[in-house]
Amino acid sequence: MSGSIKDIIKNQYGDDLAKATNKLGNLATGGNADAQFNLGRIYEYCSEVKVDIIVTYWYRMAAKQGHAEAQYNLGWMYQFGKGVPQDNKKAHMWYNIAQSNDHNRAGEGIKSISWLTTADISKAQDMAKRCLSSGYQNC
Repeated sequence: MSGSIKDIIKNQYGDDLAKATNKLGNLATGGNADAQFNLGRIYEYCSEVKVDIIVTYWYRMAAKQGHAEAQYNLGWMYQFGKGVPQDNKKAHMWYNIAQSNDHNRAGEGIKSISWLTTADISKAQDMAKRCLSSGYQNC
């Protein structure tokens, strides 16, 4: 899919982002993972006032339901400290989880922090296993 993320969202939800945000907000609070992810995208890429903590909140809600793209994005948020304290072990954990859910760029995320120590990588992998085995409750 080509075009900017703003164009993609506009194509999916129309010109009225406030209306789209309201509609997605209703679905997201009802537990719809795709709506949670897309609401995070709108706040990240289309909001005039970008608040990383809100973006992270919606990505986390979708990630904990198995949404691979949200898991990848949450890894990125941890890697760069956007809306959360910067934490490369948690970034690695979320990239691992996204990879286990067949995210096509998760391996790139893991490689981008491959300079972590063996102990840190092992800890991140253990964290990912615990998260997955708990059904995303202990992440």
